Amino acid sequence: MKADRSVRRISAEVNCELERVAAVIRLKEIEKRWIEEKRPLCTEMQTRVHEMMPVSQYSTFPQHESITDLRIHSATNNQLFLSVPESMPFNRKDAGEALGLLPADVRMPHSELIEVEKMKLDGVDVQTMVKVEMEREQREAEETKAKRERREKRLGAGKVVETERFRFRLKPANAAAVGHRYGVPAEDRKRGINKIPTRVV
Repeated sequence: MKADRSVRRISAEVNCELERVAAVIRLKEIEKRWIEEKRPLCTEMQTRVHEMMPVSQYSTFPQHESITDLRIHSATNNQLFLSVPESMPFNRKDAGEALGLLPADVRMPHSELIEVEKMKLDGVDVQTMVKVEMEREQREAEETKAKRERREKRLGAGKVVETERFRFRLKPANAAAVGHRYGVPAEDRKRGINKIPTRVV
């Protein structure tokens, strides 16, 4: 995979699901690694699988498969009776809030395609659309990088002790200011303190 193209972008270009594109990329990485290690490739098995399974050729139209399908969420299996006035508009966003889900436009695998269609309807020129898409991809790449750095920082924070069955991550503990963390005993627990109320507030 080229460094300047994300999995999402390739999926939109070739009209294949994100999972399928990611699987192909992983398999190609394994193939390249095997070639570098001079391991024999299973070309005979590849030929037999291609003979058994239907193989679709790349074409822009009709699209290979639907890339905007939503999986059925378990929260939507139960019926929900909601009283809504006739004059009040009720759309997908409101339905998502009623079920405690994000709107379908956000949960869709290619939510950026909705934004593209909205920009087309608004009459936005192609250069602006490309610029917006590039900014969105750059923002996604930065978020992914920051998330990976946070995870690596969290995992590498303490000493790691590995045994046969477990992996222990030991972090330095601070034993100071225990009262601040767990609370200070109340005054009425001390000896000599009058526990009977002597005045009315």
